[in-house]
Amino acid sequence: MLPGRWFIRHRDNAQVKAFVTGATAAAGGALSGAVVVLTRQAVTDLPTAAIALVTLGLLLRFKIGEPWIVAAAAALGLLLHWP
Repeated sequence: MLPGRWFIRHRDNAQVKAFVTGATAAAGGALSGAVVVLTRQAVTDLPTAAIALVTLGLLLRFKIGEPWIVAAAAALGLLLHWP
């Protein structure tokens, strides 16, 4: 956030553009890796896999806020795995 004004001022500079492009790709890769690791730990059976797929479908199809999706998936998971 601190160097934001500097990046805006130098946005036409080729080196700054290359840096921002590389940083964006690195951030995307890091997020994708985290999703894979977290999914392997969280999706452990068929009901949780179904919750994950339905959630992915809802996020891709509709503009639903992530907090609502997390709350609904958590509630459904608790109902399915309640002792």
